[in-house]
Amino acid sequence: MKLPLLLSLLCVVTASVWADQPRNVVKPPTIVKVSIMSGKTNVAGFEVRADGLKATTGCSTCATFSAQRDRLVPTGWDLPMKVRGSDGQVHYVPATPSFFDRRPLGLTVNAVATLKNGLIVLDCEITQSEGRNLATLYGEGVDRMDAEDGRVVKFRKLKGDAGTVTSVTSFQLYARPGKTYTIPVLFGGKTVNWRVTCTLVEP
Repeated sequence: MKLPLLLSLLCVVTASVWADQPRNVVKPPTIVKVSIMSGKTNVAGFEVRADGLKATTGCSTCATFSAQRDRLVPTGWDLPMKVRGSDGQVHYVPATPSFFDRRPLGLTVNAVATLKNGLIVLDCEITQSEGRNLATLYGEGVDRMDAEDGRVVKFRKLKGDAGTVTSVTSFQLYARPGKTYTIPVLFGGKTVNWRVTCTLVEP
């Protein structure tokens, strides 16, 4: 038998043997879709892998849903002053914010999901931050100043979202897929009922 033909036969046999070998096929994890409702409002919706890892790209111990916005809080002020306008008249200017700090408000949900005896086990932590309308400037000379004619010019106190109320709710839910559960959640110092539904998304 010629050498090229022998090599060809050996390649065919090797390929056939390799094809018959059992292969370790990694099955994609089951995905848990979580929906959180308050009345008719969709509060949060996200997906988390049933093995406790994040459903999207990346390696994380939990899935995170965030709906936040930044608010500006005055942290520095120019105190009231008097200025002379182009008309020659004296004008009195109240305290004016000169520096600001960004602070987040809104909702963050951290969740880990696993499967156990046909149930979805969802560990959840819900953090909510709300602003409160409070003044940020106090003390002498911040809301009044002496005029040239001996009068006292008073200014209205300025208010902003200087206060923050943060509520944290943690719970563990053993859920049947597709069934809705009512969970009490702290929101702004009050307890509200949210509806949580978990469904399975097979790979």
